Amino acid sequence: MIDMTDAKFKFSRFAKTPGGQTVDLASLFTASGQHLRVEQCQCCDEDHQRNLDALESGERIFTVRHDAQGQKFYIITEAILDGDPLDRRDCATTVLRPEEY
Repeated sequence: MIDMTDAKFKFSRFAKTPGGQTVDLASLFTASGQHLRVEQCQCCDEDHQRNLDALESGERIFTVRHDAQGQKFYIITEAILDGDPLDRRDCATTVLRPEEY
């Protein structure tokens, strides 16, 4: 189950690319909770700051993680905003592998 404690936004539409479908569920659930809390995870400091800024600007939120097999995957939330940047009711979140980016 995804830990929604202290989530900064909610998922609206959630999709996985073919590569994203290969991520094991335990890794995906853990990473999804971290993504919703906008934790640094395995992003560089600059990308993490962009994620924090995105909470106000409405830009994309980008998380980098590794699954149980040590393979890198991304979670990206693109918001379709209508006014309030924190209102991400109509956002698209995608799980994918780096080669699919």
